[in-house]
Amino acid sequence: TRVMAGIVPLFALTAVYGINKIPGKLWLRHTVSILAVVAIVYIPFEKYRVPFQLDETTKLVKETSSWLIDQGWDDHLVFYYDPVFCHYLQIDPFDAQKAREQIANHEHPEESVPEGAIVIWDGHFGPNEGQMPLDRLKNNPAFKEIYHVEPEHEIKMLNDHKYEIYVFERI
Repeated sequence: TRVMAGIVPLFALTAVYGINKIPGKLWLRHTVSILAVVAIVYIPFEKYRVPFQLDETTKLVKETSSWLIDQGWDDHLVFYYDPVFCHYLQIDPFDAQKAREQIANHEHPEESVPEGAIVIWDGHFGPNEGQMPLDRLKNNPAFKEIYHVEPEHEIKMLNDHKYEIYVFERI
């Protein structure tokens, strides 16, 4: 969807050019134009129902974000792996004083995370894109687990990782 949003305007201009090149009667051009508009308006609303329903993993991200806000953790520096957290925590992902994507030092995460900051590890982005094994945070005395949530029914992610979310405080 993200890629299509960038190229659909070019498709539209190309379609208009093509419709204008249809030989023959004006009524044929109008008919093709009306059919194209109906397809463009009808199909997206039929395929993507509004309001949009969150999947299980996004529901857990939203739940974790709400917990962080309710507990006052949202004003701490946040290290995250799933970019959706910034949306639900309402923080600017480009403000390095508020949020940082991933921990720079995979081997010794305590060296990259200042005291008082929080790390939000999730079972999809953490071990895969972030290359951060959960045990490296759980078994590290510099981090204290402050929150954990799992889906009601187990969800397996890429590389057979179980989906869950952990929040750690750097102590």
